[in-house]
Amino acid sequence: MEHYFLERAYSIIIYAILVIWMFFLLQRKKCNIKLTLWIYTIILTVLAYFFIPSESLDLYRLWQVSEWYRGLPLLDMVSEVFAYWTGSPLSHLYLAFLYNIDKHLIPAVTAFLFCWNIFYIVGDYAAKKKINHAVIALVVFLFMSRGIYGEVISGIRSMLAFSFVARCVYNEVYNKTSIIKNIPIYLLASFFHQAALVLVAIRFAFYIIYEKRGLGRVLYLIVLASVSALFAVYFRNNITDTITKANIYINSNIFSYVWEYALSTCYMLVCVWLLYYPYHNPRYSLEFHKMRKIVGSIFLICIALFFTFSIYDRYINFASFIVMPALMEVLNDEWVRKRRYRYGILMVISIFIMFICGLRGDLNAIRFF
Repeated sequence: MEHYFLERAYSIIIYAILVIWMFFLLQRKKCNIKLTLWIYTIILTVLAYFFIPSESLDLYRLWQVSEWYRGLPLLDMVSEVFAYWTGSPLSHLYLAFLYNIDKHLIPAVTAFLFCWNIFYIVGDYAAKKKINHAVIALVVFLFMSRGIYGEVISGIRSMLAFSFVARCVYNEVYNKTSIIKNIPIYLLASFFHQAALVLVAIRFAFYIIYEKRGLGRVLYLIVLASVSALFAVYFRNNITDTITKANIYINSNIFSYVWEYALSTCYMLVCVWLLYYPYHNPRYSLEFHKMRKIVGSIFLICIALFFTFSIYDRYINFASFIVMPALMEVLNDEWVRKRRYRYGILMVISIFIMFICGLRGDLNAIRFF
């Protein structure tokens, strides 16, 4: 079996150079943050188009599955997908549709949509709160050093669905968007991957626990119970498939990787350090405290399911999507007060994480040649 060590090394170096270049670009005082992040999105999309998966990656298997639908008319494709893939039909329709055009569009479009969602969170918050550019650059650098990009373009479905859920959560917490307005997006994410269905259920539970009081909590409990009952009646197969797959992951832990365990744990500990030390800080916004509760609760779920790698790794990844505004608030506050020792420590940690991820983590699997 060919390992393509040289090609993978070149690809990791290209990715690392791009991450470092963007770090220095975003630091510039005259930098247009949103425009720069759009350029970053386009570059990552183009790179994803040339991504060549090894036979062990999900994308290679998904290409093979999508071959079943090659040449089918759109209506026939839709009926076939919904007949055979009750658990996550939208993701298979997405894969089949793009595969019929060009199979390389699957990682490319996925990278574009993912980055569009995640960088929207960064750009929108940074513009509203006038975050220092050095802080924005560091938070993006820390996130990109984690190597989630490798999982996005090789695994496709769960990270893409999670990014849409993350964008909804951000808008609800920071832009006061109604959770009712986002229900269509939550439904689409739920039909895209079973892990997103569980995540959406957790999100609604957190919304009632942390963001509603008194009569409002009671009303939302009634609405949630009604929607859940309707969903259970009309989409019982989705729920059954999700429970079955969750049991398989929890009881058998069919896939595990010690280096990703370590990297996810490291990222979680960094977030806990930034969010909870010092714990009491009246300068932080109400949105910060609300997001800290949400992220902290997700981390507790991950710790409880530590020995289930797929859940542990994926949900820490999701937490990393929504935690970035809170990290920017902490670091910006310290930057203004000229207490910047954690900035330097985070730089070292980010470089270390990217090095390990490129050597042994998800980044190690990327190959653009």
